[in-house]
Amino acid sequence: MRKGWMIAAMALCATNGLMLAQEVGERRVVVTVSYVSSQSVYLDAGKNRTLAPGDTGVVMRPRKAGGRLVITAVSTSSSSARMLVAGDSAAVGDTVIVTTSRRAAIVPLAQGPGAPMPPRAGGSVDRTPNWLRGRIAVQYTGSTEQGIGTTLSRPSLLLYLQAGPVAGSDLHFSFHGRLDGALARTISAFGNQGTTLKVYDMTLGLDDPRRWYGFSAGRISSAFVGGLGLVDGVQAFGRAGNLTVGVLGGFQPDYRTSGFDTHAQKLASFANYAWGDGQSSRGSSTIAYGRQLFEQKLDRDFLYLQNTTACGSSLFLYQSTEIDLHAREGDTQRSAFALTNTFLTLSYQPLAWMTANLSYDASRPIEFLESEKSIADSLLDRALRQGVRGSLYFRLPLNIMFSGLGSYRAPAGGLPGGYSAGSGVRMSDIAGTGFSAGGQYLRMKSPYTDGHELTGELEVAPVATLTVSLRWDQFAFIPYEAGDHVVITTWTGSASWNVLKGWYVTMFGDRVMDGDRLQYRLFVEAGFHF
Repeated sequence: MRKGWMIAAMALCATNGLMLAQEVGERRVVVTVSYVSSQSVYLDAGKNRTLAPGDTGVVMRPRKAGGRLVITAVSTSSSSARMLVAGDSAAVGDTVIVTTSRRAAIVPLAQGPGAPMPPRAGGSVDRTPNWLRGRIAVQYTGSTEQGIGTTLSRPSLLLYLQAGPVAGSDLHFSFHGRLDGALARTISAFGNQGTTLKVYDMTLGLDDPRRWYGFSAGRISSAFVGGLGLVDGVQAFGRAGNLTVGVLGGFQPDYRTSGFDTHAQKLASFANYAWGDGQSSRGSSTIAYGRQLFEQKLDRDFLYLQNTTACGSSLFLYQSTEIDLHAREGDTQRSAFALTNTFLTLSYQPLAWMTANLSYDASRPIEFLESEKSIADSLLDRALRQGVRGSLYFRLPLNIMFSGLGSYRAPAGGLPGGYSAGSGVRMSDIAGTGFSAGGQYLRMKSPYTDGHELTGELEVAPVATLTVSLRWDQFAFIPYEAGDHVVITTWTGSASWNVLKGWYVTMFGDRVMDGDRLQYRLFVEAGFHF
């Protein structure tokens, strides 16, 4: 395990953190929703548009504002977010106005706020003011089951940090990590007792669009290569007009110790071409070759292809594909050309009040050749690992949103096919009272269960900074193996409060009744984004 580079990077960040932060107002960045999963909303902008974890946004709908979201993670050109209120929705192609704080984490205290910045040799690139952004938060997650006692009690400390330029250079530093504790008497499947440090991103890099080159070093999640996951190493690239070409190399992170494992090496090369004027049309195409070794032997190699296209605000297309080039056959390896994770989504808004989405997922479990691991890599629900999904959203008068949802999974891998179909309706700010209400019905038949789900929700925003909601969910199904009828009923209460500028509190608690089992769960997060 190696931890020296982490200590050095933290020390560098701490030194650069001795800056005088000064608020200089807010600005708003207009971005687009590129993909929506069951847990996250993905946006088509990231560090390249100065977005940072903790920034908040509003999903814009005709004649009114839609749901609110908060950004949770940021890469170079994309970011992920979560809706602040359960039941709020976003669709691919929606416009989001993100509020960001313009700050100067401005000059070292030794220089004083009025000291001029030193000139850059050659003067080819203007130096940008220093800045410091991020989010720090305390979380608590708890779960208890009646008759068993506490099964999960986990406090956590989270830190998202972006800073630059570092130590008077043009380098930027980013960090995303969490410190987890475990206080429960019985942990069961939730993990081991004790304190664990998890580092998801700790990068020192240079990525200035005005330069012909860039790089990043540390714990990297590449914006150019999918399928490799996190890499402890270096990524370097060069630009020529709209073309970017680069390489990536390093080791597999050890998530238990936050060090890295030299037994697993990761290598990749990539080329990206971006085009368009950013207004009427824009797009990007990437091709990459990834290779993972385990103890110097081939563990996996694959091609990665990604394409995005947007035509104005009415049409958006996203596609990504991983193609495995080798497979195991008995005790030997053979050449192969197999899709392991293909995803395609098309969003079309022909009218201001209607949006249509169509998605296809052909994910398969990823089989590693030497380490003999298997990762089920899917963007769909566990019971529907591949198939077609579609949705229609209608924005009607009186702030009414009507949706129709459906999916189909063809038989594959020895499992039968499956489908889901349903619809939902939601009315926001009913008669100007601040109350919103909605419900959804979904009929599902998967390779594992046959049943339906019914949900209802009531939400109120008594003041602009506080939202409270109550949600009821009933999932009734028959497992194919057990054959007994199962009903799971869940009551969930949640609240989101922007206490003061930058300070927030969000929480939810639920009561889950599953036959004779009664479970209570609680999640609380309090933090500050700066």
